[in-house]
Amino acid sequence: GLIDLHTHGLHSYRIDNDPDDLDNICRLLPQYGVTGFLPTVCPRPKRQLAEFLGRLAKVQSKAAEILGFHLEGPFLSLTGALPPEAIGTADRERTRALIEAARPYKAIFSVAPDFEGIGGLIPIMAKNNTPVFMTHTGASVSQTQAAIALGAKHATHFYDVFPCPNETDPGVRPCGAVEAILADPDVSVDFILDGEHVDPVAVKMALQCKGPDKVCLITDANIGAGLPPGKYTSFGTEIEFAYQAVRQG
Repeated sequence: GLIDLHTHGLHSYRIDNDPDDLDNICRLLPQYGVTGFLPTVCPRPKRQLAEFLGRLAKVQSKAAEILGFHLEGPFLSLTGALPPEAIGTADRERTRALIEAARPYKAIFSVAPDFEGIGGLIPIMAKNNTPVFMTHTGASVSQTQAAIALGAKHATHFYDVFPCPNETDPGVRPCGAVEAILADPDVSVDFILDGEHVDPVAVKMALQCKGPDKVCLITDANIGAGLPPGKYTSFGTEIEFAYQAVRQG
């Protein structure tokens, strides 16, 4: 079956709502061919996140297997479509608490290489055999390389919320996180291949740089996926699902 590394919801259910929603998502995913997945949790206020993660970790799926919990935040530098809590502070105790809250499952952290203090957090994650993904970042080449050296070996929804650096020297094309990730043979990537999020040329470039064994496809699905086009509420924001993509407002 298929394994989805990054998904937030399905039909009328969202992982960030409550454990019952997660249980329903587990039940529904096999009809789409998904047999294992990483439920992706968005950030919320400090104490609430660990408590909520602990509640999710009690879910025992009888259908699609929970392979761990993917934490998209709070160690990001750009919010994208996420709530403001996506940008927190570099808190080592909070990092340890989140790792513990996810047990018996594994926690997977998505972080920004340019998040202030991330250099002190990735080693804690690595020591606990916690995979580290990169995303939501405007990092420089050196910042990205530093995160990779510490143990960040994957980039999620690659290209999306990875803005191009500003040109500082006329005539010199700037490089940033995207180029550093493409150039490193040890880093894998995933992206949303729906024809809306990533240009086909960028997909081809990643495949040529990485090879098929270092490229994954994800859904990054949310509430509304699998339902007819219409308006839904996600993270307190009205979204409109039309055809292949979701738009805010």
